[in-house]
Amino acid sequence: MEQFTDFAYLYDELNVNYEKDKITKRIKQLLCQCREVVDLCCGTGDVAISLAKSGFNVIGIDISEDMLNVATEKAMNNAARVLFVCADAKDFQLPSTVDAVYSITDGMNYIMGGDELKKAFLSVNKALKKGGKFIFDLSTKYKYENVLNDKTFTFDFDDAFAVWQNNYNKDTHICEMNITGFVKKGKSLYKRFDETHFQYCFDLETVEQTLEETGFYIENMYSAYDERLFEENDDRVLIEARKK
Repeated sequence: MEQFTDFAYLYDELNVNYEKDKITKRIKQLLCQCREVVDLCCGTGDVAISLAKSGFNVIGIDISEDMLNVATEKAMNNAARVLFVCADAKDFQLPSTVDAVYSITDGMNYIMGGDELKKAFLSVNKALKKGGKFIFDLSTKYKYENVLNDKTFTFDFDDAFAVWQNNYNKDTHICEMNITGFVKKGKSLYKRFDETHFQYCFDLETVEQTLEETGFYIENMYSAYDERLFEENDDRVLIEARKK
């Protein structure tokens, strides 16, 4: 089942824990010396649009055409110039290299396993100038085992309702997320959609090794979007790496 189709149009509403202003501020801090940047797995485009309005030249890349439809409409409504491109994070190409690539809010967790992660990192490396920055986050083992596993979340809005069920398999390192939603399409008519999402839990040792193998070194690992350094029981890590 394809991911981020009908769900794309509810993504912003359902992502209730998404601290947009905090995340955007942190990414701007980390990219303060950069001007040409790629938002990889850009989703509905909030951060890309904010960076563009702050003077960055931004390319937003996502595999979901529906997510990009939402992002494009937002950019038009905000008079922001962002080039949105539909491409896979594992094999995207740019016409010229950029100063930085960033990928946030679980984009890298949608890559299934170490071999696929290596392909993505190689694509990022090719997209960057020498010394360019690669910033990305990952949901952690702690989050999958303690926050998401066997948990069901419900969302009830004026024009939509959704149920989100999670199951994490410790053996395969895959979290299966089943989402059923109903979106209002008229006075009393609702359209149902069902999507299944899969995220992969990477151990940090594998991530560090893969970065090294693909021409990067790690500068810092933060606790999500705080300036505090990452600790074992944090539910998200933000990695600041640089191309050798």
